[in-house]
Amino acid sequence: MKTRVFALVVMVSLAVWAGGCTAKPAAESDTGSADSAGVTETLAPVAATSEDAQAIRDMGKSHKGETLQLLIIASEKTKAAADKRLLDLLPVYGDIQTYLVVEPTDQLKGLAPGSWVVFEAYRKVPEADTIDFMDRGPSPAYVKQVTVLTADPIPVVEDLEGEAP
Repeated sequence: MKTRVFALVVMVSLAVWAGGCTAKPAAESDTGSADSAGVTETLAPVAATSEDAQAIRDMGKSHKGETLQLLIIASEKTKAAADKRLLDLLPVYGDIQTYLVVEPTDQLKGLAPGSWVVFEAYRKVPEADTIDFMDRGPSPAYVKQVTVLTADPIPVVEDLEGEAP
């Protein structure tokens, strides 16, 4: 599965790169004139979709009853807000594969119930540089140990990257 995701990221990157290489400067555009800003192309991050979020979710499996370390990057009051935050954040990480998912805190023993969190799951506490890198949400990223109370599939970084014990 990781190979498939990597191949997809490479294909998208190549498509973006190829599109950037074939763009004509404003002065040489088909109309012969530059636009008002003198820019013909931007390399803004590609927007994430619910299909992207589902593809990440599908990489996981049930971890019901297991203790995991969650690197929480956002907490929201509603599922809709958490899903939006997830989709807003995915492009921010660029070409780096992230395994971010959304779960209600009611299904994660160790967190106060009543909200929704956007997180990556780990078996071991992630390194400080990983936490710093992932700290791009609306509040500081932090790690919290939880016991999973749901059968929902949750991707675990070490499992997907071949670092599991």
